[in-house]
Amino acid sequence: MTSKLSFGCVAATILIASCGERDPAVAPSPRPQLRQSETVAASHPDPAITAAEVKLRLREPREDYLFNTISMLVTRRDDIEIVTLLEDVWKGDKSGHPDLAWSTLDQPIVRVALAQTLARARPENGEYRGFLLQAIDSDDRLVHTHAILALGLRGDEAALPILEKLARSNDQSRSAAAITSLAAMRRSSANAVLAQLGKEYAADPSKSKAIEAALEQFRDKPQPPENAFHDSRPEFMQELKAQLTASNIRYREDAEGFIRFPSEHAAAVDGIKLRIEGEMSSGTAWKLDGPAERDYLSKLLTSMGRKHWVQPRAEGDWVLWHPLSETEKREVQLQLARFRHKAGNR
Repeated sequence: MTSKLSFGCVAATILIASCGERDPAVAPSPRPQLRQSETVAASHPDPAITAAEVKLRLREPREDYLFNTISMLVTRRDDIEIVTLLEDVWKGDKSGHPDLAWSTLDQPIVRVALAQTLARARPENGEYRGFLLQAIDSDDRLVHTHAILALGLRGDEAALPILEKLARSNDQSRSAAAITSLAAMRRSSANAVLAQLGKEYAADPSKSKAIEAALEQFRDKPQPPENAFHDSRPEFMQELKAQLTASNIRYREDAEGFIRFPSEHAAAVDGIKLRIEGEMSSGTAWKLDGPAERDYLSKLLTSMGRKHWVQPRAEGDWVLWHPLSETEKREVQLQLARFRHKAGNR
């Protein structure tokens, strides 16, 4: 489909599915099925995808596929291995990952997806937010649209003045995206801006309908009875979310970090928690000296197909895993020792 981006297309839904494409002067091919939303990802979750599986997907050269894959990974932003892989892609580590679809991963629209997901995973790193702010000025309609949406999806209240200015502009695609972004922010300050815009543009059917549709889309709906759970161990919470996803049990994570799920699944969730507790109460745990060792061992175990958990602690990071044999355990120890020796000689 080659229709141009309209207010209805952007404001009525955060899914930008065949709603627009780059201007012909920029690139002639359409951009079908681009999606960007944590809401969408939560509604259609991937299985408990691993970093190795993500890496396989990043070999696919289709732009829309990579955009959607990376955008959906915002729900896996607490998975250290996946985030580390995405950081490598962001930095352009072609020597470390030569088999990825780099010509497509380097495209601006895919970089927007990377920035959006990494900005949520690494909020302390201002580089990703800075990229999104720069992308707002792109001549590529999809690039600036999704960059604007990303600011709202990450709850970036510091971007309110920018979004308000864009919402008032005569640039239809930027205005529509900014209105949707303000609604997606789910903040009282953003809703106040939309309320004021609604009054000012009451006589403008295009903008008033866009505001109404955006607010309706992100209005809180009544929820069924829920149970809540929280554990102080990040690795336990990460594994629980992965297992809930794999078991097709819908859940959400609230602002305090509690996992909330329908009460009707309480017995099943209790069983999952007991299983995870059993896995984490045994096995082999090694303390690592810094992020480089942690990332090396995590990647090594992933390449071997071994399930493992990174355990952040006050004294440093640990990795827990279950070797199949003493021989395998010694081999991994040897490779880790070689890495340490090599790192010490640099």
